[in-house]
Amino acid sequence: MTWKERNPEKVKEQKAKWYARYKEINKEKYPRTDAMRFAKQLRKKQRKAQDPIYAMSERLRNRLHIAFKNGGFKKQSRTEKMLGCRFKQFAKHIESQFTAGMSWDNRSEWHLDHIIPLSCATTIEGLEKLSHYTNIRPLWAADNLAKSDNLVLI
Repeated sequence: MTWKERNPEKVKEQKAKWYARYKEINKEKYPRTDAMRFAKQLRKKQRKAQDPIYAMSERLRNRLHIAFKNGGFKKQSRTEKMLGCRFKQFAKHIESQFTAGMSWDNRSEWHLDHIIPLSCATTIEGLEKLSHYTNIRPLWAADNLAKSDNLVLI
């Protein structure tokens, strides 16, 4: 266990002090313009269009962020750690479950479905367990939207 893991409060204090001290200096030194933000968004959008694994990982990160926020929890683990595997392995797992007609090329037509919905979790530990890759499958968008957050085994 590292010092950071043993002393989360001290780490938090140090970060807050550093941020307060260097906030104004960093604003002057590293200005964030709208053009820079737009360029970053454009690069992300292009990468999502070209790299299906990256697109899937971004969607998954976003979905988990929303689930934690809606549950009133703070996400404390990395998405890959909660998945229980690397994103490339996760992509292979999803591919192995493709039904007829599913491919990475038509990924906008299907969703990543949590078999047991994240909304069933009542604790942060439960939410992390439901985020495991074995609880996720590809499902056609219409079927997933009809399923919503109900527990339906298809």
